[in-house]
Amino acid sequence: MTEMYGMFYSFNSNISNWNVGRVTNMAYMFGGASSFNQNLCPWGPKLASNSAHGTYAAGMFDSSGCPNKYRPTGPTGPWCAVTTTCTASPTASPSVSPTTSTPTPWTAIWTSGSINVAIPDFSALGATHSIDVVSPVGAVITNLRVKINLTHTSMVINVKAPNGKVLNLFYRHGVSGVNLVDTVISSQGTMAFTLVGDPSVTPFTGTFKATASTNVGPTGYVSNAASFADLYSVPSGTWTLALMDYQQYDVGTPTSWEIEFF
Repeated sequence: MTEMYGMFYSFNSNISNWNVGRVTNMAYMFGGASSFNQNLCPWGPKLASNSAHGTYAAGMFDSSGCPNKYRPTGPTGPWCAVTTTCTASPTASPSVSPTTSTPTPWTAIWTSGSINVAIPDFSALGATHSIDVVSPVGAVITNLRVKINLTHTSMVINVKAPNGKVLNLFYRHGVSGVNLVDTVISSQGTMAFTLVGDPSVTPFTGTFKATASTNVGPTGYVSNAASFADLYSVPSGTWTLALMDYQQYDVGTPTSWEIEFF
């Protein structure tokens, strides 16, 4: 920018917003521009890291209209229309964080309807029932609950998500005749299942937290997840309820189940 406005007698435009960060030489830039009298303090911080100060700005304001005709010797100037130097120390432009929005959790209920699935007696093969879920593009799961109706509860019950993670929901908490009746196992559940050995007691009804035992369940559906959160990454696909009977000579049957995202 050497002698850029030299002898431009009438030039006095406000150019303080120019991006001069890469300028390396401003010698005699306004030499003889006798009308020029603008505050160029904003240039200082932009030039803080290069060589446009000092000898590279020799004679920058010579014979200009600036009240301070000394060349700038650093980021604080002097920069023309201030009688000494700029008072503000050079500071980096404030960073602006990109605006982000919190994704809206997806809410939906998918149900099996009425089912009658035979579970092999006391067998590692177990039995399964699946629900195919289709979610909107960009759907976000933040919470999940599974509701089960089932006769006989000396069972291991797991749920497998489309991402391959398997969470243990229930682990042998009852005996023959102690059923699951509208039993909800939820990511927000706080009540733990307790062992019930008397079939005359009220069935498991209400909202519970997952038992979350690991390395349990029928063949192909052994639990490997620590919590519901491990299941959330892929909403769409096949969600499978896997059940394994642990009490010989007595079988159970799931009659319905549903999965709810909220």
